[in-house]
Amino acid sequence: MSLTNPPTTTPSLDSRSPSSFFRRNGLVPADRQTCNTAAARLHPDAVIREFEHQGYCSYTLSVSFVSWSATHTSLLQFRPPQFGIDVETVARARQVYGEHVPRVWCHGPLQLPSKVNSQNKKPQPSGAKRRSDDQDVNKTNIRAEPTVRTLLLYEMDLLSGTPYADLQPHNPILSPTVYARQLRLVRDLAQFLARSYPHAERDPLPVPTTPTSSSSPPLPNASLPPTLPTAKVAPQLTFKLARLATALPSAALRARAAATLAGLHTLRRLPRVLTHGDVVPGNVLVDATTGVLRGVVDWAEAEVLPWGVAMYGVEFLLGYVGAAAAVGERGGGGGQSEIDVGQDGMGRVDEDGKRRRRSRRREWVYYSGAAGLRRAFWQLLVEEVPGLGADGDAGRDLREAVKVARDVGVLLWFGYAWDEGRIDRVVDWERDEVECACLEAFLSVEEDGLKGGEAKL
Repeated sequence: MSLTNPPTTTPSLDSRSPSSFFRRNGLVPADRQTCNTAAARLHPDAVIREFEHQGYCSYTLSVSFVSWSATHTSLLQFRPPQFGIDVETVARARQVYGEHVPRVWCHGPLQLPSKVNSQNKKPQPSGAKRRSDDQDVNKTNIRAEPTVRTLLLYEMDLLSGTPYADLQPHNPILSPTVYARQLRLVRDLAQFLARSYPHAERDPLPVPTTPTSSSSPPLPNASLPPTLPTAKVAPQLTFKLARLATALPSAALRARAAATLAGLHTLRRLPRVLTHGDVVPGNVLVDATTGVLRGVVDWAEAEVLPWGVAMYGVEFLLGYVGAAAAVGERGGGGGQSEIDVGQDGMGRVDEDGKRRRRSRRREWVYYSGAAGLRRAFWQLLVEEVPGLGADGDAGRDLREAVKVARDVGVLLWFGYAWDEGRIDRVVDWERDEVECACLEAFLSVEEDGLKGGEAKL
């Protein structure tokens, strides 16, 4: 699981286009055709098209099987090995979260043809313009060893619904109809997260078999990839938070990271559950009319973590990234007090923080009804999670632990830059303005006061 992932904001159409995927991963146009050919070989009787909703880390095709009575559509997805999916983990997730999780099968590795060596290329006409880095002429006469270039091919259910990234309101004032849709989605997300609370991790489930919807033979050498590591974040929690506590770009954020680090021991009070590692608008499928949660996709980053770490996802339902307002016009996180990056942890003025604020171009904007939506989220969790709204020390201790888990999720997701999957650089205002603005806004939320079935944040 990596809680820092592809762009926090809704990516541009170009960044989610198939061409962009191939370019970012050092692939050439011929590789795209190789993927399309492999799909046609796998399902020769199906209607195959490029899927309208492309991911940042994959190339996806829709595969429709048409009969006299019905049409069934699944997805074929090509992913670089570093972004592979552990189908065993997805099978466990489906048992915990039900039909909100698509079934996933691995058809195995697809080896792409080696890139043409420069010595074998036809010479370009004098003055010809080079079209891309992939066609760049090697300036040496040394023949490079061919590199093995592989994509992993998966097939999965096509769930109904529209990515929330396509529906997210970008106006701080919600109409009654839109508010009702957001309210339903917020409550459904709370229900989704609550489903994992009683599920302690046990032995892995068997890997599902490959679907037999097509009579075509599997790809050559089709086999499951080696077991992927599933504990990417949990073993490094202390190290990652300690680094944020010294390197985040404002004193107030560093102080919040330090406080969260000091509270890590409270996570022992929470069950360890299978947690989706990327609860962002592009991975949440929603009924466009009613707001009903239809599914959560892309479980490549799923990992066993303390319950509550994925709660950062609800913030995406309470607001959006918008143009920055003047310093005196900003509101807090859904009616809450805001972390002031103009002061350090001792209340002293941080002039650098003030300057960053004045020059900011984008920030997180909460909806006018965010406080009510947030209360609805926590009220449903109180109803579904035993003891969360209880009086006495036990209830208070559990709420404290959940608050720490939620802050862990926010800090790890937004505190480290994606950097094409490296996730080893602490964010800064110059390169990661949106992530820093979200850290400010999301960590301004007060989560105390869950008591007697009433959520007061």
